[in-house]
Amino acid sequence: MKISKALPLIVFMLGVCVLADQALSKPTSPDPLLEALQFREQGNYLEAEKIIDNLITQALPRDSKPVKNMVISAGSREITLSFLYLFRANCRYSLKRFDGALTDYTSSYELKENKKLLYDIADCMYEQGMYVEATGKYDEYLETARPDRNGKYLALRGRALSVFQSGDRDQAIRDLKELKGEFPELEGSIQNTIDQCVSEKNRIDALAKEKENKEPSETEK
Repeated sequence: MKISKALPLIVFMLGVCVLADQALSKPTSPDPLLEALQFREQGNYLEAEKIIDNLITQALPRDSKPVKNMVISAGSREITLSFLYLFRANCRYSLKRFDGALTDYTSSYELKENKKLLYDIADCMYEQGMYVEATGKYDEYLETARPDRNGKYLALRGRALSVFQSGDRDQAIRDLKELKGEFPELEGSIQNTIDQCVSEKNRIDALAKEKENKEPSETEK
């Protein structure tokens, strides 16, 4: 059983709203970015992904890895490759295709070191069962991104759940209990998560004990 997590701290540039305003006020040639944005706002993440995928494919030879943050022409505007990877990563995350989202968040981060993306990378790692790696990435995010209060809470909670899934369940529960003191306004939500973890820990411990009792002792062999 995987303990439920909060929604991801998805990083989306404010500039995309500005771009949309500009496009709406100045009708020009077909604008693929605006079209992708409209699909995304409608919840049609698959169509939005296809448009961005096509833009990336046009800019890069097949299977090539960008070495710099290229500027790409898309209709009447120019956009960076790091932004396109970020846009596509968000679409893939919404489609629960966490492997592709992780690849794109990582590519965007490598082209432009936006430290806030470390949270999204950690979150994708968690969703794929990469709990040890996720714990380390949450730590890196907390140390370097200087998150706001909400970002800090989500990262500490995600880290605790990664530790739980890694097997150190007692430590994870202690970490979650500490969150109640630091974020008293979220005590109810945190306690609910603690209760889930305790219930899952008890279930796992009971199964382990049952298995142990079924195994023959050395004297019985």
